[in-house]
Amino acid sequence: MRRGVPPVERFRAAAWAFFIYGLVDWSWAMRRGSLQIEGQTGAFWYGVGGLILVGVPWVLAGGTQGRGYLWISRIVPLFVVLRMIDLARAIVTQESEEIPVPIIGHLSTGLAAQILLGLAAIALFFIVRAAWFTNPEEY
Repeated sequence: MRRGVPPVERFRAAAWAFFIYGLVDWSWAMRRGSLQIEGQTGAFWYGVGGLILVGVPWVLAGGTQGRGYLWISRIVPLFVVLRMIDLARAIVTQESEEIPVPIIGHLSTGLAAQILLGLAAIALFFIVRAAWFTNPEEY
């Protein structure tokens, strides 16, 4: 008898972890973009972010539906790591802009990047656990 979390639950947890991380990242990016801090804004990039926000968790949740979903789920961590590198750069450069955040008030860019880096690390853990430590024969 095998113990542990069933593969379906692993992929579901990975999908939720990415969705929460992606929602925070996307909403902060939209807020920064609306304030013209980044310089480049546009509905196209917000749409792409929204597709990623919905599409990636959908693919992760379908990780047990076949090898195609599994291999796409195995590629997602690479992009999360690349985003984490970008966030680490933002922490190191210590940008001085502030991001307005509902309820909290304002956060410095460095602190916001630290929060996102933590969320990305949690999402990465769940995605790697589901995609790389799941044997396709288990489901």
